[in-house]
Amino acid sequence: MSNRSARRVAMNATPVSPRDLVPSPAAEGAASTSDWVFNELWRRIVTRAIAPGQKITEVELCSILDVSRTPLRAAVQRLQDAGLIERNRNRTMRVAPLSRAEVRELSLVRERLECLVAAEAARRVAERQLSVDELRDLVAEMEALGGVDHGALAVLRLGQQFHFGLCRLSGLKRVEAMLADINLSLRRYQILLNENVDRTPQLVLEHREILEAVAAGDADAAESRMRAHIDAACRLYLKHMTVPEDPAGATPQ
Repeated sequence: MSNRSARRVAMNATPVSPRDLVPSPAAEGAASTSDWVFNELWRRIVTRAIAPGQKITEVELCSILDVSRTPLRAAVQRLQDAGLIERNRNRTMRVAPLSRAEVRELSLVRERLECLVAAEAARRVAERQLSVDELRDLVAEMEALGGVDHGALAVLRLGQQFHFGLCRLSGLKRVEAMLADINLSLRRYQILLNENVDRTPQLVLEHREILEAVAAGDADAAESRMRAHIDAACRLYLKHMTVPEDPAGATPQ
C-alpha cells in the first residue's frame, strides 16, 4: 500500500457521513445556489432522510433549506429528470417510491456502460502503459475496512471512486457522464443494501478481479468480471428490498 493510500485508510477509520457522498466528481464544490440545493436534496433522498413516496412541497423545501424558490425549482427539475422526484397533475410532488422495475432497468443500463468502460480501460492500459496505481490503492483501502465498524457509506464511497477512476482510464467522457446520471438514481438502492449487509469482503474480491484484468490489459476478462460484479449487485438489491413487484398504480411503500 502506498503512503497516500495509508493516509486515506486512516481517514476512512472515521465513519463516512451522507455529506461525504456526491452525485459525481463534477458535484464537488457546488458553484451555485442551485447546485448546492440539488446536491443537498439528492443526499437527503438517497439516504432516505426524505422518505421514498413522501409528499413534498416547494414551501416546505424552501423553509428546510433556507433558499428561495428560483434555485429550488431548478434543482427539483433536475431531480425530476433523474426520476427521483415525481410531479403529479395537481402540481403536488413526492419522492419517487422504491421500485424493483427501476432497479432492473438501472442495473441493465449500468452493466452495458460499465462493461464498455472496463474493456476500454484494459485496452488503453495495454496500448499506452497507463498506471493503475490509483485503482490499486482504492482496493487496498477497501480491504483495510474489513472487520472495522466503518458505517454503511465508507465502502460505497471507495467503490464509487474506483468506478470514477476506471472511467478516467477508459477516456470515455460521454459514457462517464451517462454513468453519473444512472448513479443519481441507483445510489439510494446501494445505500439501502449496504445498511443491511456488510459486503466489504465480496466487494474487495470483485474489485480486485476487475483491477487485475484491467492491469493485465485483458479487455475480455475485464468486461466479464465487471458484468459479474454488476449482476451480483442487482440480485442483492432485489433480495433486500422490502417493496413488492410494481403493479400499475400501486401505493408507494
